[in-house]
Amino acid sequence: MTRDERVSEVRVVSEAAFSAMLRAIAPAQSHSAGLRSVAYGASGSGGLRETTADERAIDAGAVGRGSAARRRIVATSGEARVTLEWLVTYAHTGDLRTLAALYGEHAAPLELRAARDVAAVLLRAASRHLADAEGALAKVAPRGSRRPTSAAEVLRLAVEVQRQRRDGAQARVTATVEACTAWGVEAMGAALDAWRRTADREAA
Repeated sequence: MTRDERVSEVRVVSEAAFSAMLRAIAPAQSHSAGLRSVAYGASGSGGLRETTADERAIDAGAVGRGSAARRRIVATSGEARVTLEWLVTYAHTGDLRTLAALYGEHAAPLELRAARDVAAVLLRAASRHLADAEGALAKVAPRGSRRPTSAAEVLRLAVEVQRQRRDGAQARVTATVEACTAWGVEAMGAALDAWRRTADREAA
């Protein structure tokens, strides 16, 4: 059974274990050029050379921890490694569900993302049709009007039909977004399992 086929089965991932993994891979992010405070060799006021964020990280021992985290990531393979690399690149902080939703939004299988996009288009169309029906009803049956007309009754039925369609479209959007998030949770769980196996191999 593939991961895509298992997406309907909700994987239980420990939030504490996931957070611990994020903390462990954080040092691998510390050498990003975007985290440097000043260029190497730059001089500050008084002619004193300023210390970069990278150099401060070296002094604090982050290089060693970053190298260890990188070795463990490299020791993984397949989709788990892709997920871990994504976490290192983009996920500097966040809880499991938030990161799973973000990852699923961009990396879920094409069919899941396509279903979500189609559902969103249908929801916009249904919302527009409902607004049109409500606008037409307001014209023939202004607010406060107590006199029902055949046209108003027809339009009230039309509004109810369009509201049901809109609600159904909204439910479909919710379901497709949740499917992408569930895929993301599965991916994060698989990455966590792979990360743990690297620790077991190092301890062996």
